[in-house]
Amino acid sequence: MQAVFVWWRGKVRGRTALGVARALAMAAFAAFAALAVFSTPVVRADEALVVPLMYGTVEDLDDGSRHQIDHLPARRTLAARHHRHFRLTLNLSVPDPTAAPLWALYFVSLNDGGRIAVNGTVVGEVPSSTPTVAVQHVRPFYFVVSPALLHTGHNEVTVTWTSHDSLQHLAQAYLGPADVVMAAYERRLFWQNTMAGVGFDLAIVSAALLLGIHAMRREERRYLLMGITSLGWAVVCVAYFLPPMPAPLYPYWHALRLAGIAVTACATWLFLIGETGRGHRRYAALCIAWAAVGPLGHLLNVWTRDLIYAPTFETLWGVSLLLLGVYPLALMARSLVRSWDWRHAAFLVAATAGLLAGVADVSLAGSGSSVFHNTGYVTQATSPIWFSAIVLVLVRDFAGFLAQQRRQQQELAWRLQEQQIELQRLHADTQKRERERAAVQERQRIMQDMHDGLGSQLVSSLALAERGALGAAQTSALLRDCLDDLRLAIDSMAEGSDSFAVMLGNLRFRMAPRLRAAGMGLQWQCAELDDAHLPTPVQALPLLRIVQECLSNAIRHSCAQQIRVHVASSAQGLQVEITDDGKGFDPATTPRGKGLGGMEKRARSLGAHFVVVSRPTAGTQVRLDLPWQEGEPVVAQAMPT
Repeated sequence: MQAVFVWWRGKVRGRTALGVARALAMAAFAAFAALAVFSTPVVRADEALVVPLMYGTVEDLDDGSRHQIDHLPARRTLAARHHRHFRLTLNLSVPDPTAAPLWALYFVSLNDGGRIAVNGTVVGEVPSSTPTVAVQHVRPFYFVVSPALLHTGHNEVTVTWTSHDSLQHLAQAYLGPADVVMAAYERRLFWQNTMAGVGFDLAIVSAALLLGIHAMRREERRYLLMGITSLGWAVVCVAYFLPPMPAPLYPYWHALRLAGIAVTACATWLFLIGETGRGHRRYAALCIAWAAVGPLGHLLNVWTRDLIYAPTFETLWGVSLLLLGVYPLALMARSLVRSWDWRHAAFLVAATAGLLAGVADVSLAGSGSSVFHNTGYVTQATSPIWFSAIVLVLVRDFAGFLAQQRRQQQELAWRLQEQQIELQRLHADTQKRERERAAVQERQRIMQDMHDGLGSQLVSSLALAERGALGAAQTSALLRDCLDDLRLAIDSMAEGSDSFAVMLGNLRFRMAPRLRAAGMGLQWQCAELDDAHLPTPVQALPLLRIVQECLSNAIRHSCAQQIRVHVASSAQGLQVEITDDGKGFDPATTPRGKGLGGMEKRARSLGAHFVVVSRPTAGTQVRLDLPWQEGEPVVAQAMPT
């Protein structure tokens, strides 16, 4: 026992006490707010001139039967429905008709319409049913009565109407000063009918919005339930401004209204259960099954007994349907006790207010008398509270969604920044490795070129020198060739967009004195080089060696007077053409030595098209075409002209 007391003291003084207080405060607020709004009497109690119409006689004009009415409001079950004519006679006493400048009759409802007369004089008429058309007026009515129509003492008020109903609705009525009665009339009209129109508009807008959200976010079941609740409530609200309808459809309209009540209550309870984070499949099945009992029982009553209303059945069904809501409300209150959530608090207040109003409306529908005196049906007056709670939830969800989006964007930006930093690091590492690999490849290429060119010449020259087969002139020529080859290798290492043009210029500078010494004129044409389309350093060295080899061969063998070098580049490729006017040769009979064979080999390694055109006494022309794109394999060829 002591342990229980210690636990209670620790918990109650802590968060549990605060949660209980908040939950009870919310429930109490909903209850007292509803009572404060709706429990105001129809008229002020100090207005002694207001006379209630409490008793009288109702007469069936078809069969002449009469029934005494001892107190209004009253409900009377009739036989199987058909078109009937009735007259209600109400007796009242007016001590002094001249006590007010203008009097008024106030009926809290005239469901079936009718013609209203005071002491035999008609003061107003409300459309009533016809043999083919049924009407229903769920609203108050107000009729001005001249003091001249009233008698001192006894007076009669008659209402004559026709109806298709199997339940007779006889509502309360009052006679009093026009200004006093008008206040009561306007109050009821506002809270019952105007609020019904507001509730209908809110329900339609909410249903469209909520079901639209659910269509885009199927996993969000609560939006579906709230949307169904809104649709059901829209159907219920239609009763307050229902137009005339064909009489055979009237029973089915009542079934539709019961279905709207069932859907509204059932979807609300299931939504509240879902908000507590619990499944409760058995409760959901019970709620759905019992909600279906009301409209199905009504249809069965219509089809078997031809009765539109079954007051006892509908009252018991409505009360039990409302009592099913106590369980989810209790669960939500308990969740608020454990952990405060303003959203759950808003739903608890709205649902509690709706539950209390629903109890009052069930009482009014079953007996004609409401716990909220004469305000009429009040559930529609509490519907804005429910829809306000829905709006609050939507706003909160939207704000939460925006906050989540901002957090996700910030996280995404942070991750993107991290990835960019990582990519920059990887790119720098890749560039570093590429530079290192390119440097290694360049060294290997230069070493290979020097081995194949300069090294080969030095080895062959050394072998000839050791055998004593080289004279001074030959030694000088071999050394000059070695120097030229070395300079070409060094030139090929140059960088820059104009490096190939510079290499060609260096080659011309070195070869021009030798050509002049051999008595040859040189025409050097490189103006058509496109700086945007030049060979790579890897391609440059073989091209320079081909040009150098052509010039060297011309000096040694051609005995030419003029030699022309033409180099051009474009988006398609590089063209090199070297022509001399020397003695020429026959390519078909001339053996492929190191000079011609080496040029063909280098051209083939580049993927270039290499052609030598020559014949004796007609000079020689060497052409090389290097495409930038990959093409067919190039085979070096020599063609006589």
